[in-house]
Amino acid sequence: AAAAVAANPIESAAPDDSTSPRGGGGVGPSKPHGEPFGLACVLEIFRFSVSFISLEDGTDENAESMCAFGLQLVLASLESAGEDFERHAPLLALVQDDLSRAVLAVAPAGHPPVLAATAATVLQLYMVMP
Repeated sequence: AAAAVAANPIESAAPDDSTSPRGGGGVGPSKPHGEPFGLACVLEIFRFSVSFISLEDGTDENAESMCAFGLQLVLASLESAGEDFERHAPLLALVQDDLSRAVLAVAPAGHPPVLAATAATVLQLYMVMP
């Protein structure tokens, strides 16, 4: 009687990696869903966001909007994971060095959107940093 009981097809079915968005399709090892990409990825994304915060190229007509956009990206990062920045020394160093330098460089420019985003970013830094 035990041999006659069929296994549940849903439980026994293996996931098909070829249709999965993360599946390698035989190209290489695929990461299981939910596995983090690591601190290096977070650092690179945050460094990229900080790189937008610059008004050095005054001839560029989009410099002000790109700077405000960069500040908004950084602000979103700080709002969503600000308390976790202190747990990772490389990320905290990026905030204390590159971000602080960039924010202090654009603050005196006085452009209203940049100034508003700078004030919001500094306030968020004050709230989440040790």
